[in-house]
Amino acid sequence: MTEKTEGVSEAAETAAIQAVTIEAAELSTELPAEPSAPAEPSPSDAPPASGAAASASASATAAEHLPRPRIRTGAVLWGLVLVALGGWVLWVASSPAGREAALDAVLGLDPLGWTVVIVVALGATITLLALAAVIRRLQSRPHPHP
Repeated sequence: MTEKTEGVSEAAETAAIQAVTIEAAELSTELPAEPSAPAEPSPSDAPPASGAAASASASATAAEHLPRPRIRTGAVLWGLVLVALGGWVLWVASSPAGREAALDAVLGLDPLGWTVVIVVALGATITLLALAAVIRRLQSRPHPHP
């Protein structure tokens, strides 16, 4: 690489790291658990360093300030439900006898049977939503620092 393209790639990398740091700061809504430390100089305030040392220190600084990734618990739970339901459908549909038995069971339901199916489905949905809320609350609690 020439000196000109090396300088451009370092500048682009520094700009990208600053953009990620700014986005992370905007997204972070949690209050710090400990008193704030004095502000560290930003990568743009530092004197120019060699390419490898500058990118290593800039990425280390950016990694320290990034918030913990958020796990979408509801999406994980619904994904598990859909995987289980899809597996059951494949198991039933894999044989003609299974398909016939499932069709007879669905067509043979009377109004009370459909009511039970609806109540069970609503109960399962409410249980999944409550479980997602409990997991979210457990994840949002501050963790003790050793």
